[in-house]
Amino acid sequence: MPLIEFPVLRTGVHVEVEIWLSAPKREALFRKGQQLPPPQRLLLVLDTGADTTMINDRVLTGSLGLDVRSQTRMETASNVGVAEICDTYDVELTLAPNAVNPWKIQPLEVLGKHLPNMDGMLGRDVLNRAVFEYDGPRRTVRLTYL
Repeated sequence: MPLIEFPVLRTGVHVEVEIWLSAPKREALFRKGQQLPPPQRLLLVLDTGADTTMINDRVLTGSLGLDVRSQTRMETASNVGVAEICDTYDVELTLAPNAVNPWKIQPLEVLGKHLPNMDGMLGRDVLNRAVFEYDGPRRTVRLTYL
């Protein structure tokens, strides 16, 4: 099984990803003769407390020009009892795009949210598809996936 390893930094675990249009969206644009936007490289913070991967909406609606798939309620530790409504989007997400064995997840429904100081957070919707190993002494996180 392929393995991707990330260092644990003082600021957390940062995972390089590439976000692109889902395959059906790419095919639809191609059939219409429209130009495809390039994939976007992002640095996501691994968040084991997040149910769903969240991406800065400026990337989803701006750089990629994605349409909203649906909306969902989101509650965080900072807004307990007051759920926020977030738009969702279908994307293709590739973890560690420069690795020997990059991990492509297609399609993945992500939340879009205004995040002024970060590209996004990688949540358990992705981690649940892998074996997640936190090695404190070595200060690494390993993801093994099929």
